[in-house]
Amino acid sequence: MIPPRRGLPLQVLALTLLGLALLMLPLLAAAAGAAAPAPLPALVDQAPLLLLVALMLLLLGLWQELESGEVNTSEIALIGLLGGVVGASRLPFVGIPSVQPMTALVVLIGFGLGPRIGAWVGLLGTLVSSLFLPVGLWVPLQAIGWAGVGASAGLLGRVRPSAGLWVLMVLGVVWGFLFGWLTDLVTVLLLITQGQDLASALRVALLASVWFDVAHAVSNLLFLQLLGPTLLPRLRRHHARLQVQLVAPTAQGVPA
Repeated sequence: MIPPRRGLPLQVLALTLLGLALLMLPLLAAAAGAAAPAPLPALVDQAPLLLLVALMLLLLGLWQELESGEVNTSEIALIGLLGGVVGASRLPFVGIPSVQPMTALVVLIGFGLGPRIGAWVGLLGTLVSSLFLPVGLWVPLQAIGWAGVGASAGLLGRVRPSAGLWVLMVLGVVWGFLFGWLTDLVTVLLLITQGQDLASALRVALLASVWFDVAHAVSNLLFLQLLGPTLLPRLRRHHARLQVQLVAPTAQGVPA
């Protein structure tokens, strides 16, 4: 019998914690008055290479989960399909800063299909869309953010599976600001390398992005209200089919 898959991808959690730790080191150094990390701006030129490495790690992570039995081929195919869809959903709105349906889609997918698929779809969607958009140090933070969107929506779906659409809309608004604050870390780090202290860098970054964060939160609200009633019931039905347990037949052809 094949039990339902639960939990979050270990690779996503490990890479998230490692990435946040590495990002926090310059901030802690700046808070302690240490020298700013001078090599940071040079990493911008290496962003395409870093994106390629991230894609390779993602594929290796999916392969490892497939080999270990954590996910099956149907879930891998579903993750690939949904990752491509949510990544492509950013492209038509690229001319409108912070307005795109990707966050709302990842919320719905995570809530409907669980935290594991939600986190993988958010991560894959970020990398897919970045193949067609400018690449920089913000991409890893976007990947962490959208993986967190899918994971948190999936965990909410387990704690409150009967939650109404308004709960997801609240989550979308919250992530509109959290996502912006997370990606603001790139601005903070670059300002620190230019000699600003941590408090000033944080203040400048947050004030400069406030209207973008508001636009993201409001667009999440609108896209969830528009897409939720149609997509959420379908995602829940598909999740129920994924959880069907397969029983191996006996020699007489009768289930054991």
